[in-house]
Amino acid sequence: MKRLLLFFALLFPMFGNADTPPSKFEAMLDGLLDGNVPQISPDDLSQMMEKEKNQFVLLDARKKIEYEVSHLLGAEWIGYPDTNFSLLKKVPKDKKIVVYCSVGKRSEIVGKELLELGYKDVSNLRGGLFLWANEGRILVNRTSETKDVHPFSQKWGRWLNPEIPKKKKP
Repeated sequence: MKRLLLFFALLFPMFGNADTPPSKFEAMLDGLLDGNVPQISPDDLSQMMEKEKNQFVLLDARKKIEYEVSHLLGAEWIGYPDTNFSLLKKVPKDKKIVVYCSVGKRSEIVGKELLELGYKDVSNLRGGLFLWANEGRILVNRTSETKDVHPFSQKWGRWLNPEIPKKKKP
């Protein structure tokens, strides 16, 4: 009996939270992302933003309207699918670059293109702006901090915590 209880005690942490939104979100990311660009967690990016403020480039690979509703502090809009790579003309190829979008797929594509263009230190924010916002991290718009997030679409907006205001226009 003790062995059986021990077995379930060890098994439960692996499967016990399978239906919680974070694990569903992680499972979705695992199926969506190819993994051809190194990923960075929101925690690691947050630490970089505190410690290495001007030592890396932060790029937003979403539509302009999404960026205008909210973005990460210090992020430059590069866009997707009409990505504006000319923005990086003066960026050295060895400069650290972090790219993000809503959940990470568009930024993964842009990150792969950056690697193909010869940039050597490119990372994709795992979970993108949605995970960043879901974790209660700071977002900004043109004028101030905000809690608003552009949901991209109803299908993708379901990955945002329900209490986060979903806004389609700035």
